[in-house]
Amino acid sequence: MHGRGACSIMLIPFTVPLICMKTPLRSLTATALLLMPFFAHSASFDCHKAATAIEKAICANPKLDKLDQDIADAYGKLLAAADDPYKKRVREAQRDWLKNRKDPRQLETSMQTRLQALRSAIVNEHGLSFLRLQGSERPLYLLSKLPGATAYNQWVDKTWQDASGETSPVEAEALIKNCKSEDECDVDSITRSYAIDFASTEMISVHESVSDYMYRAAHPSNQDSHYNWWLSKAGSIQPADLFSGQAYKKIIEKYARQYVAASMDIKNDGKQSAGDATEPGNWAIARAGLHITGQGYDYQMGRGFVEFDIPWTAFAGMLNPAFSSALKNK
Repeated sequence: MHGRGACSIMLIPFTVPLICMKTPLRSLTATALLLMPFFAHSASFDCHKAATAIEKAICANPKLDKLDQDIADAYGKLLAAADDPYKKRVREAQRDWLKNRKDPRQLETSMQTRLQALRSAIVNEHGLSFLRLQGSERPLYLLSKLPGATAYNQWVDKTWQDASGETSPVEAEALIKNCKSEDECDVDSITRSYAIDFASTEMISVHESVSDYMYRAAHPSNQDSHYNWWLSKAGSIQPADLFSGQAYKKIIEKYARQYVAASMDIKNDGKQSAGDATEPGNWAIARAGLHITGQGYDYQMGRGFVEFDIPWTAFAGMLNPAFSSALKNK
């Protein structure tokens, strides 16, 4: 005999228990939750169809499950906010990240990093608005509407196209790990990095570093280049935009030889190599002066990186007035 209001409960595996109508609703909810074999999923995909190790790891971990949904939400908001010309790149960046997350042990860190990247993809600096999609691995799109923005973004697009067929270090590692012949193991990987050296509503200067590592090579092959745009106009900055005449080359060569002599601890007799210092691809525009970079081999210094600055005052009487005026605008 049962007391008044009581009834028997028959439990059927993996189903909600049969409870009499007089059982309070909160007891029903608590009992059902206790008997649920899994937590309620919020993942961006159907966990019943999880097939990969990554998907299964997400579905088995509430924290990863929540991160996955947060990433999907942030990605959706960024895609909605991006103008049509950039939606394609937003999708490509997300696909690249999904393709490269292969180690479940690093999944939480990778997902947290990706979430932060999506939430901070719109960057406002120096009065300009940028779209950052792959951290430092690709240059930033310029969202600000300026005459020179079109030429700059065309270069960004070309950079993405050039990099689309390259093998990343992660992909190269996987290929080498599974290769079965010498030809299959002969893989080289390319790492790209971009940094904005200088930016204003007038000008922008971007530093590109490309490292190409061939399998079994002693060290990677590195190449550094600079790209400069006059944003208030409509194109890249040429030497004639900065200087009048050709006398500026002697100033640059002088500073290059001084740098080599100081670096090699030798007497500066004017015979040192000036390398490629006069090539515009090695110039970065800076507020204080012209920033020069290059490879040591080009300066007969052996392996290494060359980097020195030339103050604008060294080019007294050579700078175009329009450039001097634009440089002072902050």
